[in-house]
Amino acid sequence: MKEAGIILVLILTMGAVGLLPQWWPGFGTTVDPADDAMSYTLLVVDEWGHGGSGVAIGRYHVLTAGHVVEGRDARNYKVQLGDQEWDILFARQLKGMDAAILTVQGTPPPPVPPMGTIFEQGEPVLVTGHPWCGPVQVTHGLLSGKGRHHPSEWLTDADAAPGSSGCPVWNADGELIAIVVAGTTGRGATFTVILPISEVLSGMEEPWGVGAEGTVGRGRGSRDGLYRPRYPTVP
Repeated sequence: MKEAGIILVLILTMGAVGLLPQWWPGFGTTVDPADDAMSYTLLVVDEWGHGGSGVAIGRYHVLTAGHVVEGRDARNYKVQLGDQEWDILFARQLKGMDAAILTVQGTPPPPVPPMGTIFEQGEPVLVTGHPWCGPVQVTHGLLSGKGRHHPSEWLTDADAAPGSSGCPVWNADGELIAIVVAGTTGRGATFTVILPISEVLSGMEEPWGVGAEGTVGRGRGSRDGLYRPRYPTVP
């Protein structure tokens, strides 16, 4: 009996410090980062079934690729997560990058994931999103290096199907690190262009605004080259 008690204490201690193998019953089990990431992946869709993906980066604020809603009345779009749905009050284009912040309303607000930073070439990543506004999908890949057209963009070989704009990109720890803004093909290889969350958060500190009737604008129609919100911000 004494030996059995010692063995039990040893097992419990090993489980507490994570030394038991993954297959040991009741110990070593972890949440799949892909499952966790999908629980934060939002669908941004209009009444005709067009749109992209997004992810919440603050209370009632959803990030997506700017071209997803550019030139359109953002109030015709909805943000969805499973059976939850939020109305969009307006969209604001971040200056100098293909990113838009959607201010939404509804209760409760969309869930905000943990955030991390890029980046090292060769770092594993996963992409979650709603290509063609369909069911959520997951792809895996590696960071391939810096983008060619914008100094803040990176490339990954994780496949993102057409219609994947705004898909969140995650590191191996399940932290949000970027969103998909484009795809590029060259020399027989296909790469996905991603915009780091750190750049987005930095860009939010700059002046930004919205276009007429809640559409995203790129500097047309005001003296200082920026639009001004026409709708109140949701707290």
